[in-house]
Amino acid sequence: MKFEFLYLCKGFFMTDIQLFEKLIALPSELKKEVSDFVDFLNMKSKKSKAVFSS
Repeated sequence: MKFEFLYLCKGFFMTDIQLFEKLIALPSELKKEVSDFVDFLNMKSKKSKAVFSS
């Protein structure tokens, strides 16, 4: 069974494909900002997991 992940965006859910389509439509400089933000969120998530597992 294949599951599609949904993301909350402006009050509605979007699929992985919809999210990807929005990302590829961005200009290059904004794609870099999005990439940096995702890296930041990943780092923040790892720190939170480390705090809770201690």
